[in-house]
Amino acid sequence: MRLLPSQRKLLFDALVDSGVQMSKISGDMEQGAITVKGTPFYFNLGVYLPKVIMRNSDREPQWQISMSPGRRGIDDVFQVPLFEMVSQHAQLWGGLVDAELKIEDPWRVFEPPGAISSGGDNSPFTDSEAKIVVAFLEGIEEMLLENATRNHTEIKQDIAALKAAPQSCGRNQFSKWFLGVLGSYAIEATIPKEVLAEAWNSFQQLAIDQLGYIIYEASKLFP
Repeated sequence: MRLLPSQRKLLFDALVDSGVQMSKISGDMEQGAITVKGTPFYFNLGVYLPKVIMRNSDREPQWQISMSPGRRGIDDVFQVPLFEMVSQHAQLWGGLVDAELKIEDPWRVFEPPGAISSGGDNSPFTDSEAKIVVAFLEGIEEMLLENATRNHTEIKQDIAALKAAPQSCGRNQFSKWFLGVLGSYAIEATIPKEVLAEAWNSFQQLAIDQLGYIIYEASKLFP
């Protein structure tokens, strides 16, 4: 399916008007397909031919739109008779995509240690740096246990795993792992958020002063 230049312009202008970040958009007008880089979102066009033909009427083809996110928060498939209506729905879709892209995923704190964020320093710890991390965690363990209302055994197990981590994972992986552990305590209300914030801020400072890297991750769980 090949779109006319006028139709391509209508579609492009609709997305611009929606406010979505156009650098995120990837389009294949030969296939009538629009996607959003790094996401499962899409806006696809096709031609729909009605199967039921009314007496004395023409078999009018319609534009078929499939899009995600859809109008009700789920994937959507429907037909419209005019391309002007296609552009209206493209603008609606762009607005939905823009809203979704602006939402920070709170579940990121539970990413496994193997998940590496772009731009982070994931170089391995040296032996001396690993010892610094272990010594730091011993102090953090004492602080967490003093302020925990429950789950002392779980905290000890978490810290023990973190102490072994510098031998097998890089800086960024370890940072995410440590943040995920603290985030779980915040969600479970096991430890006051101000204590967790102090632990995280202390680690960020340790990374700068003694480990030679800057942590770009931040958490709204304990601002």
